[in-house]
Amino acid sequence: MPQLDTRTVGPLRGNLSWSPHALLESMASVTEAQNQDGAQPVEAYFTGSRIYRQAPAGRGTKKKAHAGQLTSDDVTVIDPGIVPLSPCKEAILIYFDETEIHWCPDKGKGYQLIHHQLEIQTPGTDEVRYLKGGVVYPTGEGLYHVTARKRTMEVENWLSSLCEMFSTSFIFLVWDNATTHTTEMLHPFFEAHLSQIKTVFLPTYSPWLNKIERLWRQMRSDITRNSFFESIQAICQAVVHWLEQFPFARFMSLMSIEKEEQIFIEACL
Repeated sequence: MPQLDTRTVGPLRGNLSWSPHALLESMASVTEAQNQDGAQPVEAYFTGSRIYRQAPAGRGTKKKAHAGQLTSDDVTVIDPGIVPLSPCKEAILIYFDETEIHWCPDKGKGYQLIHHQLEIQTPGTDEVRYLKGGVVYPTGEGLYHVTARKRTMEVENWLSSLCEMFSTSFIFLVWDNATTHTTEMLHPFFEAHLSQIKTVFLPTYSPWLNKIERLWRQMRSDITRNSFFESIQAICQAVVHWLEQFPFARFMSLMSIEKEEQIFIEACL
């Protein structure tokens, strides 16, 4: 099957043996010590059963991307040993991930008559394609490839297309520690693109930190769950069409961006 290319669109968990008041007192003591040492303070607030720490404004790449202030100089936040580019370039933050598209429908909740089991037609023999995608936070631009195999070669092809698509910007690429991302086979590519791209690896086993995972979940809910297609090509085309037509307001909602911020981002696009 030919490759499809479409361009569209931490919490610190509280210990249950501690009370919220005790946790906040502990966080306040840490903040006070940092202030005495001349360090910038952190903010702490309690919601439900979790304590959240917030870095001061402007410290994180995600916050700067959200405010449209991300530049290539922020590479020092990821790796203090790197010398920033000269001259400085505008930068974008991209979340990347891969997911599988199966011809056999994804099973999930659905509607059926009372006392009747939900029945879904299946092809009998499954076929799989691999969807690789990266989404720009918070504007929603994206690059997606559907491939027949899951290899480093396909990842490098996607990276090449990404650098071509955003040739005038510096790219912060957030992804997980999959073997196709950490392999030495990609080192020559990244060495050749030092002036354009910097990878940011997520902690192991932390998919909730990758915002594109939310897009995958919504895609399965809207397209592949409890749905049968005549061929694997048909389901891939349906997924691509869904990505192209996905409403901007729904994307903003998935990214947990408030309505007032949506209006500001739309005005900047």
